[in-house]
Amino acid sequence: MKVLVAHCQTNGCYMRVPVCALNSDATPEFDPTLRIVVVCPNCGKEFHEPAAELELAVQTDVTGKIRIARTRVSP
Repeated sequence: MKVLVAHCQTNGCYMRVPVCALNSDATPEFDPTLRIVVVCPNCGKEFHEPAAELELAVQTDVTGKIRIARTRVSP
């Protein structure tokens, strides 16, 4: 299974945070203006990341200690 991964931008954290699982191997395309809000389960900080910059990764490549992040679409 593939997951979209955000990168925590908090100084010193840099955690790879899974955002959502995908049932397809195709990389989704997002509007370049779409940004998501992610709460890092490691440091607890909220950060914004352009959806187009999310990384596509195999679920086993993401560490087991990371939970799926809470997300919401930013206006």
